[in-house]
Amino acid sequence: MSAQRTVIMREYPCEWRPGDEPYYPIDNEASRALLARYREDAAKIPSLVVGGRLGSYKYFDIDRSIESALVLPL
Repeated sequence: MSAQRTVIMREYPCEWRPGDEPYYPIDNEASRALLARYREDAAKIPSLVVGGRLGSYKYFDIDRSIESALVLPL
């Protein structure tokens, strides 16, 4: 089955300011502690593979996200 239409999406970067919703974690002590808890929980599920932006809990460009997925040990 082929797609019947194309969706084009654009992202416009902007500087985060207090009061704005952070779209990606801000690298600080609290977010690193939360990541450690997430990794502990994920380690309890043997068949779970965590990767990409969410698995790294940080932003990086899509090419790096795909590259990291291709080298994940399965």
